[in-house]
Amino acid sequence: MKLVSQTKVITIEEPDRLQFVLERELGLADLLVGPIVVGCVAAYALYAHSWWPLLFCVLAFGAFLANYLNGPVTTITVSDRGIEAIGNLGRAFKTHVVVQASQIETFSYSIGNEEENSGLYINQRELLAALNEEQANHIADKVRAKFPLLERGDHSPTSLLHGDESGISALGLAVPSASATPPTRRTIREP
Repeated sequence: MKLVSQTKVITIEEPDRLQFVLERELGLADLLVGPIVVGCVAAYALYAHSWWPLLFCVLAFGAFLANYLNGPVTTITVSDRGIEAIGNLGRAFKTHVVVQASQIETFSYSIGNEEENSGLYINQRELLAALNEEQANHIADKVRAKFPLLERGDHSPTSLLHGDESGISALGLAVPSASATPPTRRTIREP
């Protein structure tokens, strides 16, 4: 058993769909660090007779257990109808996601931020967080090659009020500097 988990991606190509099977080999750090930290906090909560932290520790341990019981395998099936993911999605109680083809605008790897994990995203929403950039881009490239019309791109308008015809308007309220060119003025003549 390794120290850190590793994910292996198996690609199965069929005439009308693509299937990706992700197998995770959990490492010792993944199996032990979380439960040990939660156990230490629970032991301190029992020692201090503080029941609220103990309740949160029980809930956290339940989430760890549910994620472990989901198993190490995730299957992503892509067809011209959409994308379906079944198995361990990295969430405690969610094991099945279906995204219809008409709802898919972007399908790519995202590095994430403080609030989101890095992984494979559909429409800026996390599909699977257990993938590194190379694996996520491999899946996205295979999907784009087999189903080029599946990803339509982000077609949201620049402005909800004016659509794509909106642009930046200079109001001329700033104090001009000595090096700035003076704004051009247009006069409107009424007949």
